[in-house]
Amino acid sequence: MVKARQNYMGARGVARKAEASGQITAALGGLFAIAENYPELKANKNFMQLQTRISHLEESLADRREFYNDSPTTTISGSSRSRTCSLPAY
Repeated sequence: MVKARQNYMGARGVARKAEASGQITAALGGLFAIAENYPELKANKNFMQLQTRISHLEESLADRREFYNDSPTTTISGSSRSRTCSLPAY
């Protein structure tokens, strides 16, 4: 988990950030799978708070992705480019 986070923090560019994000997701999945085998850990207050926090972050990210995908314009290097096209008048 620590290595995945370090990779994410050091990643430059969208592709590298996406790859590092996938590593974090995989590490978290492994952590939660391990917790299933340890009832004491699963019932631990701090671990339960971690699970809740991660769930809230995932929901927030999903909301932001939806907002971005619904956005009519994309900003690239300070310029605005419309995702819609206009048809010429006849």
